[in-house]
Amino acid sequence: MNIAETFSYEELARRLPLKDAMPALVGMVPVTGTVYDWVAQVAARVHPEIAAGLWIYVDDIERAHTVAQAIENPTGSAWHAIVHRREGDFSNSLYWWRLAGTHPAFSDLANYDPAQFVTRVRNCADTSAVELVELQRQEWRTLFAWVLAQVPKELAQ
Repeated sequence: MNIAETFSYEELARRLPLKDAMPALVGMVPVTGTVYDWVAQVAARVHPEIAAGLWIYVDDIERAHTVAQAIENPTGSAWHAIVHRREGDFSNSLYWWRLAGTHPAFSDLANYDPAQFVTRVRNCADTSAVELVELQRQEWRTLFAWVLAQVPKELAQ
C-alpha cells in the first residue's frame, strides 16, 4: 500500500482525535499501541517536516527532537521550539522561536505569540490546563496543516 495514498490528517485524527492528543503541556508519555505503530510507519516514509509533527502528536518528543533538529529551515525551527517547550526547556524553546522568526503558518492565528505562549506554559503549575492545552493543539494543527499544504503531493522521500 502506498503511504501517499493512505496518509491524511483525517486518517490521523480518526486514529487519535486531536481532542485526545497532546494532553499535557510538559512531562508527556508517548502514545502506545496501534496508533503509535501506524505513526511510526508513516513517519518513516514522509517528508521530515510532516514526521516531526507526527511524533509531537503522539508525544514521542525524543523522536520529534531528532527529526526537527535536522530540518534547517524556519519550519524545522518551529517544530524544534515546540519540542523544547514540551520538554520544559523554555529558554531553548525561546531560542528556536527566535530562529523560526515570524513563521507564515501562524499569520492567521489570532492573538498567537509563540514567546508569550512559552512564558504562559512556564508559569503554569497545571500541566493539563485546559486553555493552554487547547492552544497547544491549535498551534500544532496550524503548523501541521501549513506543512501539509507546502510539501510535495508525493509524500514519500
